[in-house]
Amino acid sequence: MNTEKNGSRKTDIVMITTIGVMIAMAVILRSYLSIMVTPQFRLSFEFIPIVIVAIRYGAWKAGTAYMMVDLIAFWLFPRGIYFPGFTFTAFLAGATYGFFLHKSPTSNLKTVLAAIVVVVAIQLGLETLWLAIMFEEAYIVLFGGRIIRTIIMLPLQIVAMKIVTSTAKVAKLV
Repeated sequence: MNTEKNGSRKTDIVMITTIGVMIAMAVILRSYLSIMVTPQFRLSFEFIPIVIVAIRYGAWKAGTAYMMVDLIAFWLFPRGIYFPGFTFTAFLAGATYGFFLHKSPTSNLKTVLAAIVVVVAIQLGLETLWLAIMFEEAYIVLFGGRIIRTIIMLPLQIVAMKIVTSTAKVAKLV
């Protein structure tokens, strides 16, 4: 038996198991430990396990994991109707975390940039568009209300991500 092949298989099993546990944690954080402030604003820290996946495994795996969180959470705990735009947004958010954090998770600049891109461009921009389509409301009306969400979530994400990246370094996950 080729030892390199067995070592690779063991690495794959560890990776799949780790990503699966992070997906489960994110589903729990989203479904049980989130607060629905308004129909358009849910306060949740489901992104934290995805940031861990992004740090360890990169953009594609983090994006796919976050997409799976969206699908599994909806299948197990449906709230309203399913809209595929939110699954796409979840993939983009996870991929963005991976793009910025995979090779240099302790960079303050990259942590802040990842949070800004996710919270402002993806969540404020795209998710507001999906809500405007779903609720047949004017984009600008929803956008105004979601700015408050962005003002709250941006510093929360930056602080939470900084804690996760610092802890990951101490725990030698990176």
